[in-house]
Amino acid sequence: MKILVTAALPYANNELHIGHFRSTYIIADVYARLHRALGDDVVFICGTDEHGTPISLRAIKEGVSPIEITTKYYELDKKVFKDTEISFDYFGRTTSKEHEELVQWFFLELLKKGFITTKKTQQPYCEYDKRFLPDRYVRGTCKYCGYPDAKGDECDNCGRVLAQGDLLNPVCAICGKPTTIRETENWYFDLEKFHKELQAWIENSENLFPLYGKKYLLTQFLSKPLESFGITRDLEWGVPVPLQEAKGKVFYVWFDAPIGYVSFLKEYCDKNGCSWKDFWQNKDSKIVHFIGRNIIYHHGLFWPSMLLGVGLNLPTNIVAAGLLNLSGKKMAKSSGWMIKAQDFVKVLNNDYLRYYLIIAAPLEEDLDFKLEDFQKE
Repeated sequence: MKILVTAALPYANNELHIGHFRSTYIIADVYARLHRALGDDVVFICGTDEHGTPISLRAIKEGVSPIEITTKYYELDKKVFKDTEISFDYFGRTTSKEHEELVQWFFLELLKKGFITTKKTQQPYCEYDKRFLPDRYVRGTCKYCGYPDAKGDECDNCGRVLAQGDLLNPVCAICGKPTTIRETENWYFDLEKFHKELQAWIENSENLFPLYGKKYLLTQFLSKPLESFGITRDLEWGVPVPLQEAKGKVFYVWFDAPIGYVSFLKEYCDKNGCSWKDFWQNKDSKIVHFIGRNIIYHHGLFWPSMLLGVGLNLPTNIVAAGLLNLSGKKMAKSSGWMIKAQDFVKVLNNDYLRYYLIIAAPLEEDLDFKLEDFQKE
């Protein structure tokens, strides 16, 4: 059997921590190795996610180009995956020309079929820097929990996804000056048009979510109309929207990045004499996504809608494992609260890490990493 195994794309703005390996990479590697041993035709792919506001904002603050930042972390990620013996067949980049072309193809196909529309909205704008401020270009106080340094698209304290108007006293993340509001036009993906198909797929697919996701998606999202998803941003860094009237706009990272599961396979097949269509259009093949539980919405609703829209296969399984905390607090690149995987394998045998992260707790549960527990195991 042909099996495509994918692991969630690491974001190329910092080094990987051991939490990433617990939720995604080690269990994906175990699965891929098992099915190779069973004689299945397995292709195991991953790659760096290199677009989006965190990278472009960091580049501005450091006075370098975004590609310099992403190239640095692409190389570091490749090295740590080698050192931890994650057996990828291919490790790509979302800044490749092949990926850009496929992202634009997805968009044009969805647009042609009527699944994408435009909408004018009020968005934050910096009069000083003369630019719109998408997502993390804005900081302010979360109106839900009062956290004073929430990002424009999410609050690190309460975990809520934030929309325009959810930040109190918003300021530009570049210059620190208060923001104003201006009208802009962007493109939106109409998820509601896939509601019935998504609900039937999730309700009727046996073992689609072997660890976590089914109840969450059905009760939190599919019990009501799905909101349209904004897929473009007023930003310089990213895959350009291939329309004359969209000059100066790029695709939102969550439209761009999942397409790497197709583009990276295509790049692998172009080099190894196989066809990506044997996996994405062959009903007898399997597609298994390994992800962290915190991105189940994107992989369980948004990405499948994109696949339905362009006529590609839906995933067979989406394995969403629990997260790894450090002394009771979530590990995160953005906060720096983490144990870097590269630091760990410099000191200890990689097999210790692999063994402990698999057996220490059921994979559907979060795990709190404590040195004394690790030493006992």
